[in-house]
Amino acid sequence: MSSGTVRNVIDEHVPALEATTSVAEAIEAIRTASTGTETTVYYAYVLDEDDHLEGVVSMRELLNASGDTALADVMIESVVTVEEHESVGDVARTIAANEFAVLPVVDDEGQFSGVVRAEDVIEALDDEATKDVLKDSVHDVDYDPSEAGQYECFECGNVVVTANADTCPDCGGELRNLRTTLE
Repeated sequence: MSSGTVRNVIDEHVPALEATTSVAEAIEAIRTASTGTETTVYYAYVLDEDDHLEGVVSMRELLNASGDTALADVMIESVVTVEEHESVGDVARTIAANEFAVLPVVDDEGQFSGVVRAEDVIEALDDEATKDVLKDSVHDVDYDPSEAGQYECFECGNVVVTANADTCPDCGGELRNLRTTLE
């Protein structure tokens, strides 16, 4: 598994607002803060006075809510988070299991530190960790093993057309049927 931690790939420049902020004020704050950035904003994070994460609100919720509604009334309070000290590989599994593009990060005291994006986690994974995460994400599909099919090697990436292959003829690595989806 990768020895890097989430702290190495955290984005600290994300919308963090108070629960009493109105939806209209939140949208304007996000618009102002994100001008000129290449990063897409999916969520705004609601913090208390001690910078602890109270909730999250999606841009969709903000755009569908009345402008005078407080964030406390539209935010989701049950939030999946990761901690700064967690390994990039463990966070990749959390992202995959929850199918999130972005996860909030908290420090040891539970204070909001920023977010980690799936694309940054994938980029930070070393080769071995990437293979482990991909192997954990593979789900079997029904297929006839006597039928010739395409298989991809986890080690070298070679694509082999054969019937019921287990190992790569080039490097001996494990193969997966290309009809098997990666989720």
